[in-house]
Amino acid sequence: MVDYKYWYYGFVIMVCYMILFIILIWIYATFLLPILAGWQIILLGPIGLFIAIVQMILQCNTWTLRGIKNFVLNIFTDDIFELTLLRKGQAESLKNFKMRQLPAGPELHLNHIEYWIHDVPFNTFSFLRWLFVFIALTLISLIPIIGPFTANFLQTPDRAYGYYDVWMSRRRLSDKAKRDEYYSRLGQLWAFGLTAGLLELIPGFSALLMISNVIGVGIWAHEDIKFKRVQT
Repeated sequence: MVDYKYWYYGFVIMVCYMILFIILIWIYATFLLPILAGWQIILLGPIGLFIAIVQMILQCNTWTLRGIKNFVLNIFTDDIFELTLLRKGQAESLKNFKMRQLPAGPELHLNHIEYWIHDVPFNTFSFLRWLFVFIALTLISLIPIIGPFTANFLQTPDRAYGYYDVWMSRRRLSDKAKRDEYYSRLGQLWAFGLTAGLLELIPGFSALLMISNVIGVGIWAHEDIKFKRVQT
């Protein structure tokens, strides 16, 4: 029964991926491809058209994955992770994790001076930093062929944290505890994030490979429980 649920999640994600990918390909081919292909044909000759088409596929795949991760995969991540642990016989551990108290969130007091001299500037800086990184990665990814690979590599830390966060959140870790664990496993997580990113570069299959990455975190969690690396 569990396997059928995996197929269900895979089918939904794949359909959403194909719809968004086709839409982005159409937009790219209509507005960007004529311009970029023209420049590359001038610079590289006939092979420039081939490079422009490959670039279009890689770029649209990257944009599609970003949309699917943010709006579709996030809906199913917890379920996929939980199913993986159930298949590994960790039902009791899952039950114990659910009984843990959620960490207290930060309190916001608009009438306190700390909010205006610390929280507001910090949140503003964080947003501007995110915006700068987003624009920079988008521009880098537009470099023919090597751009998408470079942008993919640079997103390794965030990708690793994004996938691994489901395991930390399931254990009800605070933000500080999450950061501490992330840095304590930095090498392992970056290796995982890099491998996951390389798999996601494959157009079409990348949608299903995102699910396998979540399953991989579930197997990792099972190993942590099995060898008592975490408290259950």
